[in-house]
Amino acid sequence: MFATKLGKKGVGRTLFENLSKFSFSFEQHYQVPPRYFFVTLNYAKNIEEAKEELAEHNSNISKLLQDRKIMLKGTLAKENSGQLLIFSNCRDEIEPHSFVTKSPLFIGGFVKDYEIKELDLIHSDRDDEITLHKAYT
Repeated sequence: MFATKLGKKGVGRTLFENLSKFSFSFEQHYQVPPRYFFVTLNYAKNIEEAKEELAEHNSNISKLLQDRKIMLKGTLAKENSGQLLIFSNCRDEIEPHSFVTKSPLFIGGFVKDYEIKELDLIHSDRDDEITLHKAYT
């Protein structure tokens, strides 16, 4: 319909053919600020049996730490009952979710449950400088 209203024969088809060659995305035109996620893994009671899975899981975390996708890794103090991770520079919550669901601990049934929360961090213009703000009363 649009091609016939242009007035010249074939102009509309050429226009659509040319447009289909381009890939448009929001990220090409606008800088999307990085998102940060707080991930808590709660282990099942039998985590002591998961030595191989835990080693592979920690190896995956080390790779993400080197790639600066994880800012912080820690263990919950209560009898090694879980783990917390802070994911950085994520596009969306799919990144931490896919990490958890593809983890050998999760696949092996050693993760009782997990929680992913987005952090509302205010960062400066550079992504490698994070500034936390708090209101003091």
